[in-house]
Amino acid sequence: MRKEIYIICSLLISLTYSLESKSQQIQSERKLITGTWVSTEGDWTFTFENDSICKEFLVKKLQGKYLYKITSANSYCGKLSQVDVNDKTISYLQLNNVETKEITCYENNGVSKTTLSITEYMMPEAALFKRKLISKKGK
Repeated sequence: MRKEIYIICSLLISLTYSLESKSQQIQSERKLITGTWVSTEGDWTFTFENDSICKEFLVKKLQGKYLYKITSANSYCGKLSQVDVNDKTISYLQLNNVETKEITCYENNGVSKTTLSITEYMMPEAALFKRKLISKKGK
């Protein structure tokens, strides 16, 4: 009986640690994504604001305004993509169009201080973005 309790406790601790580390990863990605990102093609731009608003521009013309969130594999986007919902290595950028309520899912291939790589659901190629640096006036 003690052995069974030990195994159950070990599993619960492991699960809790796994969920916490994924939550920390998603929080880190959410902080990193805030800002303006310009595609390496130069004509497509996303601006992610602190209040969960994302604005999409194509050739400097506003294309859409979204509520965005970074989600795990156990989310709408993960289930849509039919990935293992327990996979802790996958995260998604979910964009909910404010006007049409349409949801667009991107697999987050990676985000850093300078680079964002995302792949839209059902699309074969990743889109690569570079962070737009804000120039400081007077310097």
